[in-house]
Amino acid sequence: MKRLISLAGAAVLTLLTVGFALAAETGAAADSSARVAIAFSAGLAVAIAAFGAALGQGRVGAAAMESIGRNPNASDRLFLPLVL
Repeated sequence: MKRLISLAGAAVLTLLTVGFALAAETGAAADSSARVAIAFSAGLAVAIAAFGAALGQGRVGAAAMESIGRNPNASDRLFLPLVL
């Protein structure tokens, strides 16, 4: 059921964006909209990269805390790599 709802939502969003694509103007307006699309795409790419980096840093921190929890004597050796 969740898959059907997701598929229906994707179909509705696709159908809503078709009107914008067909109503696109030519000339200077098309050039400015292309620049906006490029800027939006670049921002989205940076956001995805930042999200991936944050996930990686979280996994490193979780692994270090788990290691310290299993062996508290190793906390001195794990602290510096955790911070770096």
